Amino acid sequence: GRTGAALLCGLGAIRAGAGLVTLAARGAARAALDAKVVELMTREVPEALEAGVGAVLSDASRAAGAVLGPGLGLDDGARAFVRRLVIELPIPTVLDADALRALDESTLASLSKALAPRVLTPHPAEAAALLGVSTEEVQADRFAAAERLASVTRQIVVLKGARTLVAMQGQVVVCDRGTPALGVAGTGDVLAGVIGALLADARATDAAAAYLAAWRGVVAHALAGERAAQGRDRGLFASEVAESVSFVLAAALTQPR
Repeated sequence: GRTGAALLCGLGAIRAGAGLVTLAARGAARAALDAKVVELMTREVPEALEAGVGAVLSDASRAAGAVLGPGLGLDDGARAFVRRLVIELPIPTVLDADALRALDESTLASLSKALAPRVLTPHPAEAAALLGVSTEEVQADRFAAAERLASVTRQIVVLKGARTLVAMQGQVVVCDRGTPALGVAGTGDVLAGVIGALLADARATDAAAAYLAAWRGVVAHALAGERAAQGRDRGLFASEVAESVSFVLAAALTQPR
């Protein structure tokens, strides 16, 4: 019932400039996605843990970036799958949605051993679960929460919400663009795809490059939301945000420096 999350993520990646996007889905979800996509590829991932991890790692050898989590599921198999791939994927990877929910306080520090940069994109409730605190505590000091996650994981953190934060160890920036209309289901999946494409485009091999790609993705997503909303403060479709991303990035490239 949540294959739309993967689809929106893929659309975000395509609109952010990825030349080829493959949606890797477990089991019957692949057939559901095949019925929905035209421009995106699909690939079935075996349910068995070792076979599934092996299949994804094989695909990763031909890819420049990845997004792990949207629509994946939270059964025991999915959690084990995530906990292997967050470390073993050799390409820059966005961790979103179910990938974040498969982690907890005890597994966060293991991200420092990842084979390539990781960008975590939690909303406040997901950040709270990762830190073992309440959502209210995260919202009371969003800077502290983002900095703590970045410090524990030694990775990049995008704390979503009004005035999204992008953090790495010792540095936090605030995005002051966006619209309340972005507060609908699916826009976070689009954001994950956008950041994934920009990570791939940058061939981000270190934290500094991943941080810049994440920041560019957050700003592009916010501006795409403004463009798609066109004065509305509600009623926006996440797919409309994805449609606007390429226009926003094209405008940024043509601005005088």
